[in-house]
Amino acid sequence: MSAHTIELDVLFRNGDSGEDDERTYPVELAEGQLEAEIAALRAEVSRDTLVAFVKGLYQEPDSDGAARGVAYEPLLTEFAYYGHERLGWHDVSVMVKGIRIDGEAIEISDDQMDEVMRDELFLQLVRNDPDPASMYIAG
Repeated sequence: MSAHTIELDVLFRNGDSGEDDERTYPVELAEGQLEAEIAALRAEVSRDTLVAFVKGLYQEPDSDGAARGVAYEPLLTEFAYYGHERLGWHDVSVMVKGIRIDGEAIEISDDQMDEVMRDELFLQLVRNDPDPASMYIAG
């Protein structure tokens, strides 16, 4: 087992205007985190392996009784700051458009991008002023 560096290419979308913005976010995983999900995704990119990996990474707490994704808090902080504060948008969704694990691109087909990443696994950011923001998988 070893630590992994994940890079996520993400698309921010303004729900009010339809405007888009793209960014890349690195995520450092500790040794042992998501090892099974990474191995499965590297062996075969399918709906099931994408869902398991993404939910393991940023699943919101208490959703369907699931545990919090290992990178939920740092990604929430980054996504909320960029979408709400830096861009100044209120209604913000986030879609992962690309995944690299230790520099190796995961090949996601157009169908998987449409059916899984866009329809099932996109994130909705929620502004909870004055409380901290939250996010949930909205698909």
